Amino acid sequence: SAVISLVPLLNDHDESVRTAAAEAIAAVGELQDADRATLVQGLKSEDSLVRVQTAKALGTIGAAAEEAAPALVKAMGDSNDRVRAEAVEALGKIGEVAAPAAVPKLVKALRDPDTWVGSLAAEALGLMGEAAEGAIPALLSSMRHPTPKVRGNAAEALGRMGEAAERARPTLEKAASD
Repeated sequence: SAVISLVPLLNDHDESVRTAAAEAIAAVGELQDADRATLVQGLKSEDSLVRVQTAKALGTIGAAAEEAAPALVKAMGDSNDRVRAEAVEALGKIGEVAAPAAVPKLVKALRDPDTWVGSLAAEALGLMGEAAEGAIPALLSSMRHPTPKVRGNAAEALGRMGEAAERARPTLEKAASD
């Protein structure tokens, strides 16, 4: 398929080529099993740049990459913070269909040593909306995070949870003065 021929371009030294390849893969829409398997293999590469670009491509693909969610959840345990960040962001872009596999690890990622990863985890949970309502207690705790970006993304995520997050209202109102 066309995707298999585009995957090697995710490793190109030129960022514009990598970006174009990710966007072209996303434009294909529905992935065939072989395409998905090829992309998931990229998350296991020895090269961290390949892992980063693969996660980014899966995020660009969005909901059509739903079946790659478990592999992205696994990539959230990567030792490389950029890989973790791109995996988290990709799960958010895949959206609520990734919630069953992703929410427990995204909750853990709220406390990632890299605050960028933590802020992206809060954003991803928000993008999953009510499907991530199990994360509400952790998002409330994140409202006390020392990093403003984490607090802001946690507040926004709670706002996207709808009625499920009604109990967060007092915390959000207090944070409005932050």
